[in-house]
Amino acid sequence: MSDFRGLSREAYCDDAVYAEERQRIFRSCWHYVGATDQLKGSGDYLTDCLGEAQVLVCNAGDDGLQAFLNVCLHRCHEVAAGHGTAASLRCRYHGWTYSLNGRLLRAPGWSPNDGESPRLHTLPLARWGPLVFICPGEPRIPFDEWFEPIAHSLTEMGLDADCLEFERRDPWSFRANWKVGIENFLECYHCPATHAEMARHIDVKRNAVRLIGNRWTSTQIAHPQRHAENIFAPFDPLSEARYHYLWPTTTITVNPGSPSLLINSWRPNDARRTDGFEDSFFGPAVAPTKRAALIAYSTHIGEEDNALVESVQRGIQSLEATSIRLDGDEECLIAHFHQLVKEAMTS
Repeated sequence: MSDFRGLSREAYCDDAVYAEERQRIFRSCWHYVGATDQLKGSGDYLTDCLGEAQVLVCNAGDDGLQAFLNVCLHRCHEVAAGHGTAASLRCRYHGWTYSLNGRLLRAPGWSPNDGESPRLHTLPLARWGPLVFICPGEPRIPFDEWFEPIAHSLTEMGLDADCLEFERRDPWSFRANWKVGIENFLECYHCPATHAEMARHIDVKRNAVRLIGNRWTSTQIAHPQRHAENIFAPFDPLSEARYHYLWPTTTITVNPGSPSLLINSWRPNDARRTDGFEDSFFGPAVAPTKRAALIAYSTHIGEEDNALVESVQRGIQSLEATSIRLDGDEECLIAHFHQLVKEAMTS
């Protein structure tokens, strides 16, 4: 166990720091927003909020999936709300109407000049299997560079992404800074002491979890406990668990056994609150009862983690300055995460 010069107390508590993070970190990074199953048909759309950016993703038919800032060109009202299906995108404020590929079709009293074809502001969009990602600004990192280590890991373990079906979305929230939650995800040093149910099914003893760091991502690899009552049994076709982190606020869990994937997208709300959701995917042969059991298991672990990070947040707020110690073997991925934060905030 060694002392580690981590982030300042203000990094976890100060609204001014969080406001700077919204510009320096969240605006220029990739975020998971939904599943292709949610955007199957022409006109299907969903909206989201990424930091301070309101965004819209829709299926534009022959033009494929499109992502835009969800902001009308007239007076900046949001063009769409929630999710649904529409033949066109109509702003409710003054009736300005856009095609599914973002082109302005009509507006009361508006006559286009020759060659004028105003469009909603287009955003970068990328897909991997059933997963849809967008960047609300200019990407700091090309998508392929960012996602490739995770794509390789998922393929290497035998997960067929194209067979995965979207099951459901479960929202969550905790009263703590987003970085406290990421730090908790990046180590399983706490798992034996806190997650008794997890320890029954996954080998989380000291040094049992393999840690792999990459430039923008990291992976923890663990193995199931070999007993007949293991929730993941039989351990086929996937023989191990992999817990992936993608800078800055996406996590992907693939458990042993039947094909499944759980992706969490983190939505920092302010300096001391984080919202988010977990989308679950399963292979078509996974029975409904099995799906429900695995989602319940994940929800239980998540509730335990939420209590941990809220306690850590209260502790940080009690200090005049942060002073932490990291286990070099078990918590090295936290040190890597801190370096990414410092790099983004000073570049």
